[in-house]
Amino acid sequence: GFLPFVGRFGVCIFGIRGSQSAATVAARAIGAAVGQVQAVPQAGLEDGFMLLDNEFLAGRLQQAVEAFAPDIIHSHHLWIVSSLARRLFPDTPMVTSCHGSDLRQFQNCPHLRKRVLSGCRNLDVVMALSAAQKRDIVRLYGITPEKIRVAGAGYNGRLFYAGLKPDPDPVQLVYAGKLSRAKGVPWLLRALQSVHSPMWRLHLVGGGSGKEKAECLRLAKAMGSSVCVHGALPQQRLAAIVPARPEHQRRNEGGGGRVDVDHSPAGEI
Repeated sequence: GFLPFVGRFGVCIFGIRGSQSAATVAARAIGAAVGQVQAVPQAGLEDGFMLLDNEFLAGRLQQAVEAFAPDIIHSHHLWIVSSLARRLFPDTPMVTSCHGSDLRQFQNCPHLRKRVLSGCRNLDVVMALSAAQKRDIVRLYGITPEKIRVAGAGYNGRLFYAGLKPDPDPVQLVYAGKLSRAKGVPWLLRALQSVHSPMWRLHLVGGGSGKEKAECLRLAKAMGSSVCVHGALPQQRLAAIVPARPEHQRRNEGGGGRVDVDHSPAGEI
């Protein structure tokens, strides 16, 4: 069978020859690496990544690949682990999906660029979410355009599809995605405070963590009944909230600007 393994650090190993037991070994191997890496949070940033590369994750990835014998490696994010995997397994075909946050980190962390580029420039294929993001990858990473495929962002067309827009009073707005500053949620909430006509109601769907989530919830609470906080929802329940189930283009990761609406292509939001 075709058995996937998704590691918390963003490496997906797909194999045709591997068995279920091999996939379990791979999962446990990288899971152990996660635990060990979390045990050294006080290390300096650069030293921490050196430790990650040399003593923990590299060895665990090697163990996982030896156990699972993948035919192809699919990783997520043009970042440190993808670069490491490419360097460790240069003879295994490798494709990496770009999500946008990796591009932001690449620009915000210049001291890590050399480490990232050392492997990412040698990837076989990169999947981008938009033509604009493809141009950013070429510009920032120096990866040839021929290696980059625009795959877009998927969604469940049976749940989210274009339909007649109702004319409710108040206007129903839906934000679905992570409650964070990177997604623009605090600015969305503050901007809506100045909108008095037409009447509106915002449905806030999604989770988050830490101070950023708390900030979003604090702003939402201050707006009273105008904002309904749903938390994380399965897609079926999200589809029931979206007015007429309109189709929205996902823009938070496609190389564009702020987030307006973010529909998760799978699982809970």
